Amino acid sequence: MSILSSVRNQRAGNRRAEKRSQVVVFQMQQEWFALPILAVKKVVPMNNTYGNLHDVGISLTVYQGKELLVLDVESLIFGTLRNSSTAPQLPAAATPPGEQAQEYTATTQYMLIACSTQGSLAGLPLKSPPVVRNVPESAFAPIPASYSSRLNIQYVGTLIVQDDAKEPLLFLLNPDQLIHSLPLLPG
Repeated sequence: MSILSSVRNQRAGNRRAEKRSQVVVFQMQQEWFALPILAVKKVVPMNNTYGNLHDVGISLTVYQGKELLVLDVESLIFGTLRNSSTAPQLPAAATPPGEQAQEYTATTQYMLIACSTQGSLAGLPLKSPPVVRNVPESAFAPIPASYSSRLNIQYVGTLIVQDDAKEPLLFLLNPDQLIHSLPLLPG
């Protein structure tokens, strides 16, 4: 019996010693997404946006006295534009994975300011505040090629498979692809 106990203790010690990464987690439609914490500058209340010409989900806002690109990630990923008549509504009490339920109103909006490795900034509109999670390195897995090839996923290359089987998968967004691989505006 002591051999079995020492194996359990060794496994527990390995899990504690495993390197962990922090990610910022948020929900879009029915899916959960994450960004590496180093790619997140801050989260602020959503400002007015301007110039969403041709309804492509790319607009501008003013942040700290400068123009800031705003990417409607929901439309870029899901191919749907967010307007009041067609926008899917999150439940009033959307609960991030592993968090206590909190009350959010459907009209509350936030803007996550993301930064690429080149230093370019872009705002991502969110319906509820994101949360920071510590994730073990072993939780990161590539998206299966058969899945990504059928869905043309451009901004997601990695999954985060959480320890608890009840927790949803997290799709890790690549901030460089998101900010620098924008579709061309119609001429």
